[in-house]
Amino acid sequence: MDKNINDELLFSDDAISQEREENKGKTEEQTISNNLKWKILIVDDEIDVHNVTKLALRNFSYESKELEYISAYCAKEAISIFKDEKNIAIVLLDVVMETDEAGFEVANFIRKDLKNHSIRIILRTGQPGAAPERYVIDNYDINDYKEKTELTSKKLYTVIRTGLKAYKDIISLENNKKALEYILRSAPTLYEARSLNLFFEGVLMMVTNLIRMGSSSIIATVDSFVSYPIPKNFKDMNIFACTGECKNNQSFFKAKIIKYISKIDKIKETKIFDDGTMLLPIFYGDKLIALIYLEGVNEPSEYDFKLLDILASEASVALQNINLFTQLTEEHDGAMGMLALASEYKDEVTGSHIKRVKKMVEMVALEYGFSQKEAREMGEASTLHDIGKIGIADNILKKPGKLDKEEFTSMQLHTIKGKEILDTHSHFELASQIALTHHEHYDGNGYPNGLKGEEIPICGRITALVDVYDALTHQRPYKKAWAKEDVIEYIKQHSGTQFDPKIVDIFLKVIA
Repeated sequence: MDKNINDELLFSDDAISQEREENKGKTEEQTISNNLKWKILIVDDEIDVHNVTKLALRNFSYESKELEYISAYCAKEAISIFKDEKNIAIVLLDVVMETDEAGFEVANFIRKDLKNHSIRIILRTGQPGAAPERYVIDNYDINDYKEKTELTSKKLYTVIRTGLKAYKDIISLENNKKALEYILRSAPTLYEARSLNLFFEGVLMMVTNLIRMGSSSIIATVDSFVSYPIPKNFKDMNIFACTGECKNNQSFFKAKIIKYISKIDKIKETKIFDDGTMLLPIFYGDKLIALIYLEGVNEPSEYDFKLLDILASEASVALQNINLFTQLTEEHDGAMGMLALASEYKDEVTGSHIKRVKKMVEMVALEYGFSQKEAREMGEASTLHDIGKIGIADNILKKPGKLDKEEFTSMQLHTIKGKEILDTHSHFELASQIALTHHEHYDGNGYPNGLKGEEIPICGRITALVDVYDALTHQRPYKKAWAKEDVIEYIKQHSGTQFDPKIVDIFLKVIA
């Protein structure tokens, strides 16, 4: 340590003694929480340098946040600290410690290994000859270079304040960039939602991630939404998603939301309340569709508000897509239901048959590994597997006895006719595949195209087995119902020939 430093400078014996005296009996409870402090890493092999630095900065505060000091006494220790400590703002770094270039190792680790260019590195050296300033500036990505003899209390204050401002500005820019990237990356997921629950859960997640929400959040709306301006006392509120304490006390938070609504004159404006509560409305045209209620948040920046406006706009458009999708789905299901009803009128025997087939196809598809949505769609599509029978003559379709060769050939055409009917609309592609292939056999001896193995779509293979099982276990004009045990035995015997062996195993498990 330099011994010729005068009383104004940091590194004096009197200052060290004062530091030790002031720290006697100090406990953690007397300090504010870490997340409200600026983290300063002091890397120096002399303990007195650590003590005097803390003493000189003991009353320091920047933007209402104090300093938290982390100490390392060699390069190796400093590098290990970065494994556990996050958000270090400034490193006060000595050069000569266990080696003549130990400080440079730490600087290189921060910039090259961690790829962290936010931390402000302030090099302090008591041996400037070992680390000439020009060499250091040219070869290392540091932010300031000071000889220890330069650092009076006033100059150290200036260095730290300037470093923290630069750090804060860099972090703010990085956060803004990440937030915008998050919006651009995540917004499309809103358009993938096909239910209000998934939609609102996605919106809440995006908002809370964007503004780094604190303790609790909730997103709610009212039945059928409400027109603007909203009534001050509405209570028919549906909670679609929530976090934190909201999960366990929804009625309490409903009351809170109603309370805040009563304070708002212009609900179309995002509001921040003094107690850290935020209410973000989302509109669909002139209708308020949702309220996002957040607690424990710091007031967002102007940039945050702009991103929230973008998110709210994206959410509104996404909701319109959901409504459109819902309408199209309902129309599609309605059209499918009408076609299925038409096939029932043509062949009264198959009316209940297609309902049972639908249920079993869905069960087998789920067990096979399809999602609930995919299994449901396959079950719905299977209701039209015999739609082609509309084009089959009644004397063949309702014949009480066995069909002759010519009649059977005509009956086989119902698969092709079904495909022709369903191919008139692209939304019936799955049903078209089932209609065409549900009489194909796994060994290639089925009809109409003699497909074999996995040439047959999985939807056709599943429906083929289910269709045979239900047909055999129920009475038809040309036969009596078989016992369930006999049908199971038939299916086992024809596994690998008429039926896909894997689907046989799954089906037998489902109906057991």
